This record gives sequence, structure tokens and C-alpha cells, in this order.
Amino acid sequence: MQITSLKFPEMLKSSRTEVVEDSSATVQNLRLLIGSIRGSLFGDPYFGTTVSRFIHEPNSVLLKDLIIDDIYSAILTFIPQVKIDRKDIRIKCEKDIICADINCINKLDGEVNLLNIKLTED
Repeated sequence: MQITSLKFPEMLKSSRTEVVEDSSATVQNLRLLIGSIRGSLFGDPYFGTTVSRFIHEPNSVLLKDLIIDDIYSAILTFIPQVKIDRKDIRIKCEKDIICADINCINKLDGEVNLLNIKLTED
């Protein structure tokens, strides 16, 4: 089985849209899933996460658990080509930036990916 995804164009450098495949597509799909707000996709109101709702809440252990649960359940639901455990997701806070470190295995090629995805903007 081959997974493909659209690579988002750099708007100021190119007007072409490239197609990425396999491991790159999986990473792109993970970034898209986590960056999407649940309910914002007209075709599937369950796609995405509710992470943005939690970002401005007071920092606590419970808040980190809620964010990890949300990301974990979204990945299990929408990215079946990834093998992941809940303990493979860590939330880090560095200054004003909140990041999710996701350690997962791509079932298509067995490649282990350690992704760092920003949950807040710079």
C-alpha cells in the first residue's frame, strides 16, 4: 500500500504543488491532522484536534494529559499507517512555544520517525 499526500507549496517561491509519497506523506498527514481544528473540515467534522482550545489554559499536568489524549486519539482514528503508543507523545514548553514530540513507526516501511510539531506559533 502506498500513501500519498499533497505537499503544500511555498507561496512566494513556487506556484506548483508537488505530491509526496510514503514516509514523507505520513509526516505531512500528521502535521495536517494536528494543525487542524476539529470541526473545521466540512467533509469530516471529526477530523483534527481540539489542541488549540487548550493552549491558553493555565499549564498543569492535567492539561498536558488532555492534549496528549487528544493527539493520540486523532492519530489512531485518522492515520492508520502509523504505530504509536500514548507514551510516545510528549508535550514540551520552551519559552512561549509549545511543541509535541511524537515518536512513531511508519507501518509501510518500518521507519521510526521522531517528529517535533509546534502547537503554537513563534
